[in-house]
Amino acid sequence: MTREALESGALLPVLKSASHEALAHIVTALNKGWDVFITWDARYRAIRHDLTANPALIAEYICRAGGHGLGNLHRGYEAVVRDVSRAVGAKTPQGDHDVVAHEAALLRVLIEKMLTKLSPSARADVEIEVRQNAGNDIGTILAGDAQMALWLPMVFATLADRGSLRGAMGHSVAVGLGFGPTYRATIPAVICVALLRQRLLWSKA
Repeated sequence: MTREALESGALLPVLKSASHEALAHIVTALNKGWDVFITWDARYRAIRHDLTANPALIAEYICRAGGHGLGNLHRGYEAVVRDVSRAVGAKTPQGDHDVVAHEAALLRVLIEKMLTKLSPSARADVEIEVRQNAGNDIGTILAGDAQMALWLPMVFATLADRGSLRGAMGHSVAVGLGFGPTYRATIPAVICVALLRQRLLWSKA
């Protein structure tokens, strides 16, 4: 597996495969930060009607959102994902450098948080819809392996359609200080990337 393969956890292959609309969602997420001004960048303004023309610019700002200053860019996307995972309480094995695993763990934690906000009847409806689409219940998907993780975007979207997403994003109000990550921007941006990657992996399965 090459370093820049989708399965490797690299950021750019995901963004290169994304539509303008999907990249626009990431830009919107980045704009939630208080110190990441991608829409002020002349390079952004030149491609704002077709963000697929320069996905590397969006990758740059995702990494920049992980902390203050250009020096943070050298940490790369893996460090940003690990910061976000810790912020939301996602559990991954100690020393695990698998970005895809961190992204999946992040989605699982957010789905669990979204589920807690549903009424019993709403959760029952979600369970029925998920089982019809995936052939498995939510618990099995959340506890499953990498193959089962391919269903996470569907579960996430099903819950988001019921208005639970805003509550689950409560962690994003934190603002990084010093060289700390600006979670207001990084959490929603990494969620967008994680969902995109799992959908792309599903399409290749």
